[in-house]
Amino acid sequence: MISSTFASLFFLIHSFPVPVLAHATDATDSSFTYIEPDVHRYTNVLPKDLCKKLIKVGEAAGFPLDFESIDEANNLEDTNTTQAIEVMTEEGDIMNQEIFDLIEPYILNISELIRGQRNEVLDRKLFPNELPNRMPKLGWIFYRKYAPETARSSLPPHYDTNMFTVNIALNDDYTGGGVFLIKPTFEDNPDWDPNQEEHFYIGEEGDGVPHVNEERTTYEWTSKQRKNSTDVLFPIVETGDAIIHNYTVWHAVAPVEKGTRYSLVLFYDMHNPVVNGELAENDDDDDEDDEDEFDVKLEHAFKECDPTTGKLELIEDGIEVLWVDRENNELEEHTTLSPGEVFDLFTFSEHVFLAVRSVPEGASGPPLKERKVLATIEINANQTDYEIVNTVAMQEDCKITSYLDANEL
Repeated sequence: MISSTFASLFFLIHSFPVPVLAHATDATDSSFTYIEPDVHRYTNVLPKDLCKKLIKVGEAAGFPLDFESIDEANNLEDTNTTQAIEVMTEEGDIMNQEIFDLIEPYILNISELIRGQRNEVLDRKLFPNELPNRMPKLGWIFYRKYAPETARSSLPPHYDTNMFTVNIALNDDYTGGGVFLIKPTFEDNPDWDPNQEEHFYIGEEGDGVPHVNEERTTYEWTSKQRKNSTDVLFPIVETGDAIIHNYTVWHAVAPVEKGTRYSLVLFYDMHNPVVNGELAENDDDDDEDDEDEFDVKLEHAFKECDPTTGKLELIEDGIEVLWVDRENNELEEHTTLSPGEVFDLFTFSEHVFLAVRSVPEGASGPPLKERKVLATIEINANQTDYEIVNTVAMQEDCKITSYLDANEL
């Protein structure tokens, strides 16, 4: 939905994931009692000077009062209105161009963070028709304000129905409040699999979310939370840091006691087949299906004739590896490989990939569908290491001209 050609070198070098760890108040081992939330903290996701500018722009625009969707979903009294600026709608319409323009250069890097922590095995199960190792789709952006003297100072525990949520702290100079995480118990969720490498969780309600005691979804319970305990975790979040979690994580905002809290929230992959109940009857994969799923490696080792030397030389340009949708006879750009670069991906035996020459940055060239196919890669379940080579392979010179024809769309 969002296309960004910008990148921040500072971000790529200095931003790194920080595990969100629990700090128990006693010596009891709680690892077999509570479900650890799938949450990561990333530092310096937005520069601090940009955060200050966003606060200034937000205050100038004003934070209109609106109903709180969390209250509506949990049948809570609609007395707590939310203070929020909708930057982008779920449909992708930009509602505040100034704020969007400020954060747009960082969206691609944020998307990469999600892809980096995402379980690719599960993602392929949930989205079998999407590209392997796909980029997550940005679906909604809003900008919130919390303050004790206003209508919104907290948010009760809830889970998000989209796949991944990014919560970015725009400041840390306030007292109280802040995002905290709730750890459901294994006792309340006896079917929860702590090793979710191959299966998604259906849950009692069929929504894929662990159950928590109903008492913990109220503002009264939220207002009592002020510190870490065995089942409540307040991650350390400084200005510009981001908390990224998936749909299974119960989270809340404790009341702000002094000052004002500003946060930017980005929702990715709004369509969640688990929460929507679309997969409740399809989690029991048979052995035959399991055999069709595996990892492969692709390496760019193409050579071509250099007319100045009469020798086969490694193609210095990148190679576009395209994923082919056999059913619709369509191809889409998947990834670019530089010479010698190896790419790992999770795929299925029915998938086919095409390799075509890339167009150098800033240069013009034919559309992907019109470029010559250098190789067709049909995934073989018995072969997990693929070296893409030209069909004249390792000949010492360019005298051999009999190329094997590759299938073209």
